[in-house]
Amino acid sequence: MKYTFGKQLKQFALSVDVVDSNICHNVYTLVNRYFLKDLGLAYYDIMIDGADVKSQPALCTAKVMDKCWSSSNRFDAVPIRDEAGGYKAQSTYAYENQKPLWVTSMDRLTLNDVKRINDRWQYLEQWSNVDDLPRFYDESKSNVKTSIVIPLKYASRVFGFICLESNDSLEINSTAKYELERIADALGIIL
Repeated sequence: MKYTFGKQLKQFALSVDVVDSNICHNVYTLVNRYFLKDLGLAYYDIMIDGADVKSQPALCTAKVMDKCWSSSNRFDAVPIRDEAGGYKAQSTYAYENQKPLWVTSMDRLTLNDVKRINDRWQYLEQWSNVDDLPRFYDESKSNVKTSIVIPLKYASRVFGFICLESNDSLEINSTAKYELERIADALGIIL
């Protein structure tokens, strides 16, 4: 029987009684290597709730022992909604609606280059079949062709999300979904 990274991480999370900062640091090191080296992702970020930006609810980069759970190793905060009341990002949509997303463009363009036609951004969302997503835009991520967002939960409470981005246009499959769900479950327990 093959034990994947996600399966091993979830078994570890379920077996640990107390998660201290040392365990969190070791898990961070493993997750960082897995996302960047093993999966070859361009970027990842793990965000948790409990912050606010300009008195609006926001999510911020998870941080343990001064280590940001992000490939940029930079602390960031993202409001859930913009000034007009719409979602600030696809990730905040996934968080608030508790829906995992696997987003590419319909034309295999970078996500920053996707056009809006007939009041709809031309994204292809392959996990939850969401038809109308907010715009993906981040000028520092000009080569991103796939964005994957998985809400983080502990018990029934959603408290954040994992955002994974690739410069390749990746097709969804059941094996990848299952593996990423196990990683999100494990991180939900550990964090």
